[in-house]
Order: sequence, then structure tokens, then C-alpha cells
Amino acid sequence: EIHKSERFEWIHREDSYTLIIHNPTTEESGKFTLVAKNESQTFTTGGQLEVIPPDPEYYFEKKLMNKKTGMTNRSVKFSCTLNEPGANYRWTRNGAPLPKNSRYERSEKGEKLGLVMNKLVLEDAGVIGVEIMEYVKDGEDDICTCKLIVEEYPHKFTSKLEASNVVEGEDANFNINVEADDAERFSVVVDGKKRKLVLRNAALGDAGEITCATNKDSSSSTLRVAHDNKFIAELSSQNEGIERESHVFNLQVKDPSSPVDFYLNGKLIVPGADTRLIPKEHRLDCLERKAIIDQHH
Repeated sequence: EIHKSERFEWIHREDSYTLIIHNPTTEESGKFTLVAKNESQTFTTGGQLEVIPPDPEYYFEKKLMNKKTGMTNRSVKFSCTLNEPGANYRWTRNGAPLPKNSRYERSEKGEKLGLVMNKLVLEDAGVIGVEIMEYVKDGEDDICTCKLIVEEYPHKFTSKLEASNVVEGEDANFNINVEADDAERFSVVVDGKKRKLVLRNAALGDAGEITCATNKDSSSSTLRVAHDNKFIAELSSQNEGIERESHVFNLQVKDPSSPVDFYLNGKLIVPGADTRLIPKEHRLDCLERKAIIDQHH
């Protein structure tokens, strides 16, 4: 039963009855019946009312940030809020629909819209937007945008490259740590945050400064490669000399700067008036002057 109120009004003029519903809502949808009674009879008549909801009016309660900076191989998040859920909308990039990509995660929780772009690449940079496709409230924007800038992640070293001393033919190892597992630009062995450069079978020409570099940092150290010293030409096992005449013992080593000592019967020979050492590049001559018989060993 309906009673008179601010929303329901009826008018009776002679034998005419009128019901007026002010500002009807969808809750008022249904069948309305007029009941008339006299002393002996009851009469009814009615009609069906369908209240169609008005078109929604969507607008942004919270827009995207104006600008964001992301780093390569990292994630960046975008979010905005509509006045109510149910809007027909789309994400855009540089004015065109944002393509589907396994790196892009879209989300919708009620009136809150979200986008996560994972493992950013430089090509992701641009203007990211959310566009309301229809039923935009008069005077409100149908799109909000955010300028996305993508920069190379500034990888930093967390340790220093240390100098290495090796003998030619040996392997030289250089170890260094970076702050993130995905640091690139190393032609080295990768183990998490560790990078190792292995220089196999080092040669004398490999000596010098070794530099390890990321896109934002570098570290250097010195590689010193020593001669793999050995005899190229050994002393002859048979030597004959004439007493009181000079005799030369020839010896050739790989490292011209390597110190070499001569011994006579286990006793160190000290260069002097009768003995002289003559270095000639890789060769070393021991000149014995006025050799005497008991020195033929």
C-alpha cells in the first residue's frame, strides 16, 4: 500500500484518479494496482511500470601521475581511479591501444585500474594513457596520461678488480661483483652477481691494464705476465779446455732478465779477474780465463 509523501502524489477529480511518482528509481519498477470498493464489491485496475536507469557518468577521481622514470629490465606501475566501476575503457601508448604483451599485466579492482610493465626495454618509453570510451561526465576528461621515460639501469660494482700476477702459459682469473644479477656487457663467466674473466694460456703480450665496465661504472687492474723461465740451451755435459787458456760455457735461458748463477763443484762462482759473465739477450756466457786443471769439473 502506498501512502502520500513527497515522492508519491495522487489526485482525485470527480471520477478520475491519478498517481504521480516523483523521481522514480529502478526500485519502483513493478505493477501498480488501484483498488476501489463499495459496500458490496471491490474493483481493481493496474499497470506495469519499468524504470530505466539513466546513462552512467564516468570520470577520473584520481588520474595517472604526469611522469614516471623506469629502468631497463625492471618493473614500473601505473594506477588510476574512476568514480565508479563498470566503465568501458582501454590502456593506450602514444595515443594507440596498448598491444597485448606477456610483460604487461593489466588489473581492475572495482573502480581502481592498474598496469604493470615488467622487464622494461628502451622501446617501452612513450605516453601511457587510460581512455574512457563512453558515458564521460560533461566537463570531465575522457583520458589521462603519464609520460614514461626508460633509462639504462646504472649497474655498480660492489668490489674492486684486483691485480694478477701469472707466469706465461698459466690461466689468469679476474673476479668482481656487481649489485644486481642481470648486469650485462661482460664476456665472462656469470655466477649470480659475480663476474669472472678467464684469460687462458696467458702470453707476454697479454700483460697490461684489464678493465671491467658496465653502462655506468668501471674497474681496472693490472695483469703482469712473467716469463715461463727455463733453459733453452743447457750447458754441455762434456767440456774440454787447455790449462791456462780461456774457456767459455754457453747457456741460454728464456727470460733474459732472470738471474743465473754458475757453480764450480757446488761452490758459487763469483765474477772476478779470472771469471766473467757475459749476458747476450737470452744467452749467458761464462768466460773462464786461465783455466787450471782442477776446475775442469
